Formats: sequence, C-alpha cells, structure tokens
Amino acid sequence: MPERNVLSGIEAALYDLKGKMYGIPVYELLGGRKHESILCYATGGPSNYPLDKLFKKIEFYMSLGFKGVKIGAGEHHADDNSGLGRTVSSNVPSQAADIEGRKLSAIRQRFGNNVLMMMDGHMGNWPDMESIWSLDTAKAVMKVCEEQDLFFFEEPLHYNDPWGYAELCKSTTVTIAGGECLAGASEWKLYIEKDCFDMGQPDAAYVGGFGQFMKIAQLFEGHSRRIATHSWAGGGGFMQNIHAAFACPNTAIVEIAPAYGPLHSEIIGDSFVMIDGRVRCPEKPGLGIVLTEETKNRFPFVRGSGEWNSVPGKVLTD
Repeated sequence: MPERNVLSGIEAALYDLKGKMYGIPVYELLGGRKHESILCYATGGPSNYPLDKLFKKIEFYMSLGFKGVKIGAGEHHADDNSGLGRTVSSNVPSQAADIEGRKLSAIRQRFGNNVLMMMDGHMGNWPDMESIWSLDTAKAVMKVCEEQDLFFFEEPLHYNDPWGYAELCKSTTVTIAGGECLAGASEWKLYIEKDCFDMGQPDAAYVGGFGQFMKIAQLFEGHSRRIATHSWAGGGGFMQNIHAAFACPNTAIVEIAPAYGPLHSEIIGDSFVMIDGRVRCPEKPGLGIVLTEETKNRFPFVRGSGEWNSVPGKVLTD
C-alpha cells in the first residue's frame, strides 16, 4: 500500500514536469477538460458540540464562499484531557438515528436549504471498534437522513463489509459514497461490480497515480455512477485531485480543505480559484504548483508519519 502512495507522488511530479514543458495543464494530458467549473464542498471534520459550535463552523465555511459543507457523524466534545476532544456515537440503531436526526434537523432549521449538506460516518477509520455501525444501524441512520436532502453520506459502514454496502445502497434513497481507503483499480473492482457505492471517492494522491484514478472513474461511469474526489493531502495532492476531477466527465463534486495552511497555500499559490461555491478550471501549466527549498526545510518529511486504514485483503496490525 505505501508503494502506491509513493508511485502517486512520483507520477504526479512527472506529469507536472511534462505539463510545464509543453505549457499545458495536467488535465490536458489526461484527455482534456470535461468541465468549465465543478461544485465543491468544505470538508468539515467532526460535528462540534454543543450545536452552537457546529453552527459557527458551518457559518465560517459559508463566509469563505462555500455552498456545500460536510460534517462528521457523532457528537464531538472538547471536554477531555487529551486536548483532542472525544467523539461520541452509538451502534444502537435507535440511538445513532436520534443523534444524526436531531443534528441534521437543527442544521436545516438554522440554515434552511442555503447549504448543501453531506455527512461522513468515518466508519472506515472510527477509533472505537465497538461503536462502528452495523448494517442495521446504518439503515436506521439513512432513514432519518432521507428527510434532510443530503448530497451524499460517506462511509456509513466499514470496508470489510462490501456486501452490507451493496444492501444499504438498495435500501435507501440517500446517495451512499465511499472508497477513500481503497487504492488501485484492482481493489475498487469488487466494490464497483457489487454496486457498493452510489458515488465513488477515489483520491489521485492515494490510488496509485492518475492512470489508476482514470480507470476507477471509467469503471464508475460504466455503471452509470459519478465520482466525488477525496482530497486530504498537502498542496500537491490537492491539485492532483483538482486536475483529475476536471479530466473525468462523471465528476459530481470535489472535496476542499477550507482555510488551509502553508503546506497548501505556499505550494498552490493562486492556482486554485473558487467562485460562487464552484472550482474554476486551472489554467497554469502542469499542476500549477511550486515547492521551494524554503518550504521543504520548514516542513521536513517525517518517516513513519501518516494514516493507514484496514480494508479486505489489506488488514493492518501493530
């Protein structure tokens, strides 16, 4: 798995170089631009509690120009000694449905339909294994979500249950999204063939490169399904996903890290443009990124850092 990540980075550097040599954006090397602009959303992390804190988070993202926001399942409280806070959830169907139903109802009462809402179950990497949702719990949560007009619900189940994902998709009108923990097209094949996701979330900086990303997107297109890029990396990975998204006709929406820091801003510069909640097609050659020696020295690579998640056939142990 780490090998695919390394390949993604090496390949991205070569595509960036080739694009700059020929004076064209990377998406032109992937088959050309398929969109003038693409809808985007602010990836919002956990659902801060009490609810007034969550409302302030959503208001902040909207003040940055976002029209769509994704929030996490459960209730995140800052009142612990770790400094990181704790997220409370439940695997009891009625309790989980009550938590998410009350939360979404409160958001709709506060913001109406002025915000495009998405929710992330985080069941692919939930820290407390006892709280990972069962299929029955996921079905109960989707039932209350059907009333709230979600754009999609991400990772409502763990990746070790593709059969549960397929059944869940058939049982609800909520768009089920997932796949951020899956790498090459070979890993995605089972989930796509079984219709586990209504919307796939490949990450060009994770799946093994642009070629693998395009194959995955094409597999979804063959099943009349769209993609929503996953993007949780620094500036280089961020722009990899932007270019990949513009090269795929079935891209529905892209994930954006809001109010990002210097590992984004110093690398991206002004290559990323969002207007009225939509990402404009990049115009600069290559990926439109610059990595200076100063930035590298201030943020050195730390060997062994990073996050990995288990999926079938790729179970991680200490």
